[in-house]
Amino acid sequence: MKSIFLSYSSHDSGFVRRLAADLKSVGIRVWFNEAELKVGDSLIDRISGAIGEMDAFAVVLSKHSIRSKWLQVELKMAIMKELDGNNVVILPILIEKVPLPPFLMDKVYADFTLGDLYGPSLKKLVHR
Repeated sequence: MKSIFLSYSSHDSGFVRRLAADLKSVGIRVWFNEAELKVGDSLIDRISGAIGEMDAFAVVLSKHSIRSKWLQVELKMAIMKELDGNNVVILPILIEKVPLPPFLMDKVYADFTLGDLYGPSLKKLVHR
């Protein structure tokens, strides 16, 4: 993994900022909307393009994100690109104990639900 798209709920932006900084510190290119989107950008164009360009698509799962309609749109884009053979790898990141969406149930997830799991989970994610 050399680049990653982070999909998340704005309620989880503190965790995502930390994760993005840690991933960047080991040389991984990170795309997340807070840092990349500019006033006037087309959300669909920029996000769809970024999902297609990144090596991986990480979906941060929390009680907020599993109810987010926008996150579902991003996840559908990633699933379609993965199915089309563009090698978008979907990586679930669990930050709260929540039920996994049905289409992610067969995927192994990175477990960040406990503070002491952050380091080992980050290492597993980076090695992916």
